[in-house]
Amino acid sequence: MTRFLFFVFSLFFYCQSIALPTNDNPSEFKKETTFTIQCEKNTKEILNVLHSISTLKGIVYYSNTHEKWDILYREAGFINSPEKQKIIPDTTALSLSNNELFCLLDDNSLGKCIFKVQYTQDQENIIADFILVNSITFMGLEVISPKNLNIRLCVKKDSAESIITTIRIHAKYQKVTFLESWYLPRLDKSFDARLEALKKWFLNQINI
Repeated sequence: MTRFLFFVFSLFFYCQSIALPTNDNPSEFKKETTFTIQCEKNTKEILNVLHSISTLKGIVYYSNTHEKWDILYREAGFINSPEKQKIIPDTTALSLSNNELFCLLDDNSLGKCIFKVQYTQDQENIIADFILVNSITFMGLEVISPKNLNIRLCVKKDSAESIITTIRIHAKYQKVTFLESWYLPRLDKSFDARLEALKKWFLNQINI
């Protein structure tokens, strides 16, 4: 029994030693989906849709790991700060100010993700950027470091009755030797599923 435990601990520390993350050429996931839909909402109403973070709670996605539909975000909403993480009511376009905004997305497989949320607007586009604040880890190892996961929703008014929407997910992975061959491909599929889930969420919200 003693020899077996020694072997297990030796194997664990060996894996830890070969799996240290580095910043050398991290692999990445970058994909977007663009679609045109009928929409008569004005700019303020579209902005309010992009501010309705709490409505992300309970949306579903297809889990490739478990091969079934599951809840993507167990909790979602703006928070008072990354440290206290107290959920606060959704902000609106009218209450948008220069203050920093943060949100919590309690992800089914990635865990609690804190994002800095930035809204920008020009003559053509309305953009919401979600930038990761904390680290995403697996087996105690950092897989995605802060600022290396960005979710962007960009809405462009195509006409008085339609909009063109682009949703993009861009993640840069830390180089972790023994995870690259099996975990990162699963993470790619997982982000693919999240992209589709966010598209369905936006379509549902824009049509309310």
